[in-house]
Amino acid sequence: MGKIFKKSTEFKITVDYANKLATYFRNSNNKFFIGQLKELQYEIYKKYITPIAPGETRWNSIYETCLSLLKTQQALQVSIFYLIIIKLFLKRSIKKNLLF
Repeated sequence: MGKIFKKSTEFKITVDYANKLATYFRNSNNKFFIGQLKELQYEIYKKYITPIAPGETRWNSIYETCLSLLKTQQALQVSIFYLIIIKLFLKRSIKKNLLF
């Protein structure tokens, strides 16, 4: 797998983002967004799909991580959109409160 990363930095960057995304939705500190993702998944797919975080010693962990994210792509896109909107709202609220 290391040879692929040396040949294609684009592939490495994509896999790094996939790992970060899968890890984010597996972290218990993000319960609210995990719950939102599960609701969206059930609404769209009528089932729950758990993003698979990569493992150090598993041969197919990168493949399984990417596959699990692709299976829930539509729900992730909506969920990430909500996350961005909430962050923007919070930034504006904080700036507004600091000005007054």
